[in-house]
Amino acid sequence: MNRNTLSLAVASFALICIGALACPKTGDMRPKDEAALIAVVNHQAQRWDDAENDVQHESIGPARDTSLCNMPKEARNWSGTVERIDTYLANEARFEIRIAPNLTLGTNGELQDAGSKIQRGTRLFDSVAKLSRGQRVVFSGRFVPDSKGCLTGYGTAERGSAIAPKFVFAFDRVSLLR
Repeated sequence: MNRNTLSLAVASFALICIGALACPKTGDMRPKDEAALIAVVNHQAQRWDDAENDVQHESIGPARDTSLCNMPKEARNWSGTVERIDTYLANEARFEIRIAPNLTLGTNGELQDAGSKIQRGTRLFDSVAKLSRGQRVVFSGRFVPDSKGCLTGYGTAERGSAIAPKFVFAFDRVSLLR
């Protein structure tokens, strides 16, 4: 992410917080880009909830997509809560971390690509295997972008991707938050 894009995301975050749509708790020490992503998602969820019909809902997508395209593709020392931990095809860990009440990052089972899988026999698999649902963790890694190089949130339907998206994420490191 270049300096101008990060500045734009942080400025957007500040404007959204001033408007009381989405602010991390006072004293929250999240990295700026993590807080900015949460603010973008919360802002889009609020716009969805405020929309009065499907035509208005459909107009939200392009603005959301532009905002997500400008977000960083890497995460360093972000924090969250283990939401899901299980196996997929017995040799891969399926793992999700919730970083906000309506925002989850994780591998995605059948939709996984080779870049986001957590393979048995790796140090990352061993680290994930020691964790339990509900534990607070710190993690690093990268988002798996779409064909245009942008972040893409998915959900169970259009509404789900608008108000509580999940992002496919390739973890590099996960450890208990101390």
